[in-house]
Amino acid sequence: MPWWGWLIAGIMGVVLLGVVVFFGFRWTWHGASRRYLVQLIGRSENIIASRRTLEAVMGNLAEESAESLMEFAEDPESVDRKALLELTQGMAIVADELWTMPLPKRLWPVGEALGDAAATIGEESGRIHDLMESDEVLAALGEVNLSKVAEEHDRAQELVHEVCAYYDVEDAAVYGGGLYI
Repeated sequence: MPWWGWLIAGIMGVVLLGVVVFFGFRWTWHGASRRYLVQLIGRSENIIASRRTLEAVMGNLAEESAESLMEFAEDPESVDRKALLELTQGMAIVADELWTMPLPKRLWPVGEALGDAAATIGEESGRIHDLMESDEVLAALGEVNLSKVAEEHDRAQELVHEVCAYYDVEDAAVYGGGLYI
């Protein structure tokens, strides 16, 4: 075989190897990105549950009588105030995790939006805390902005759904604390 035949065979081998490495890297990166997306979906489910809890607490308080509201305002150990405190603390942790989680570049907007939604839920639930007097608690109840929570959360969920469509993740269901896709 002439030398130029060996040269062509070598070039074809390098090109073939390059193509295999390129597609292998893309396949591996796509799989890793899907695993990060699964983590984000788990955090998203946590945020959904927290939003529902905040809305339920605020709904319960809206339906309470004036006497029950005064009991809520005066008792820092009431169930609803404890629920709001736990929401505030939990969402602060989730927001920090989401803002600092190493993610592929395509998932950065999703992580940030979910972190913003968690922070908003924590901020709104944190308007009422243990160190407030009863009149301050009642004033803070009127300042809780559920529409801001809904807006931030809906924007984050929209981004999650877009990314799920990109990575062909169609069904996300939480069952018994485990995430199955």
